[in-house]
Amino acid sequence: MSDIKDHLVIVDNPASYTTSSVKDRPLDEELFTSVSGRVVSERTKILYGRYVKTLHKRFGLIHPEGHLRPAHPIDLVSTLLMQAHLLRPKTFGSYRSGLVYWLNTLSDDDPSVQHALRKLNTECPHDGYKGHKPDRTATRYSQRSMRSRTFSRKNFDKLKARLVKRSERLNDARVSRRSEELLLWLQAGLASGLRPAEWETAQWQDIERGELLVQTAKLKLSYAFPSIKHLTPPKENKRIVQIDKDSISLVNQHMLAVRRHLDTGSSFKKYYDNNRNYLLETCIEIFGSSGPRLSLYTMRGQFAANKKKAGFSLETVGREMGCSWHVASVNYGNKSAGHRGKGIDDRMTEDVKYVSNPDTPPLAG
Repeated sequence: MSDIKDHLVIVDNPASYTTSSVKDRPLDEELFTSVSGRVVSERTKILYGRYVKTLHKRFGLIHPEGHLRPAHPIDLVSTLLMQAHLLRPKTFGSYRSGLVYWLNTLSDDDPSVQHALRKLNTECPHDGYKGHKPDRTATRYSQRSMRSRTFSRKNFDKLKARLVKRSERLNDARVSRRSEELLLWLQAGLASGLRPAEWETAQWQDIERGELLVQTAKLKLSYAFPSIKHLTPPKENKRIVQIDKDSISLVNQHMLAVRRHLDTGSSFKKYYDNNRNYLLETCIEIFGSSGPRLSLYTMRGQFAANKKKAGFSLETVGREMGCSWHVASVNYGNKSAGHRGKGIDDRMTEDVKYVSNPDTPPLAG
């Protein structure tokens, strides 16, 4: 746990904890031992330490004085409760567990520690669904947004069949075009694993070899404290995504559709929202209001599951998805949810014929 020594306010001797004695004190690994007799694994200790480290960073971002003084226990508790409505239930529970575990390593006689523990025990929102979520992200108050990041092949085939049928409506050009564009996005996302926002700047590095240059949309915050905001920010991360040769054509067609939309002067967000809403309407029409929901982001989770099913290592999957192997393992589709065989790519290429102009030259990088 040497990577968090400089971020946590933990004293070498918990009994000597005071406001004046916590400054510049390092983290002592021995403090993260069981205080209640329960055996805590080394992995859990490391995770708990990282949770507390993250709360220190968030305190520094929220409060202007966060980089001028060490955070006290009540500061971290208040920071967690303040952001409870923005966190998934599992995430909130993990942070709370790490914070409680750390507080229990401090002095039992310290009033500030006892106040922080009471606040965690009495003011935390309870688990369970409490109405519609206040925003579009998963929150403490909504379990409905915790949907699977994979889908069955049967449901995907139903969705594709409906979109293909709509794309053949010669008497309704608008419906035909929207169906074609959505179908391309779904299949290109399934073939590449890109985040929806990454399609705005994606370019071919070598179309013949299927090498797609992608600017990673989700960057880790390397400079969290206001006191070092003047430093040069980290360079934007880019990665190469290897596209299967049978999927190069449909990925290129989707990129051309995005480029055509941007050339009209409209924003990428508008293109994304149009396809996202159209996909939701189509899923409700096919599966009903309580049926499965496929999203543009779900293609990313299914991509991970398919890669794992095909035998690719977690390091390879994480590298192509623009995340760590641990995130690729935990946050995305399991191997058991992967679709079998290469036939999925073979069938996807057949749908390219529904694009309005399949003879358009490739999009250069």
